[in-house]
Amino acid sequence: MTGGAGDYAEARPTYPPELAAALAALCPGRGLGVDVGCGSGQLTLTLVGHFDAVPGIDVSPAQLAEAPAHPCIDWRAGGADALPVADGSADLGVVAQAARWFDLSALYAEVRRVLRPGGVVGW
Repeated sequence: MTGGAGDYAEARPTYPPELAAALAALCPGRGLGVDVGCGSGQLTLTLVGHFDAVPGIDVSPAQLAEAPAHPCIDWRAGGADALPVADGSADLGVVAQAARWFDLSALYAEVRRVLRPGGVVGW
């Protein structure tokens, strides 16, 4: 893809609504569902309706600029090694297809930090 973030957003797969419903059903609550490495937000958008708020976090401002505005989504610049999410606040921490780009030990530590007791990890 030579067009950058815009072409990336158009070429990304979407996710079935059943995936978000299944993940949400496992969670201790429906307050906060965090999408790490969200890119332009394909999975983030699928989580809307299952959680009160869904921060979509990505290290690329260009990717976040391609993400559609939505009142339940807070697009945040940040890396998987320092998630801009409060300690113990998330019911779900999910990574769609970006985990291969992360330092997994740092990601695991951050997800443990931000998840509330009983919180769910999906990737």
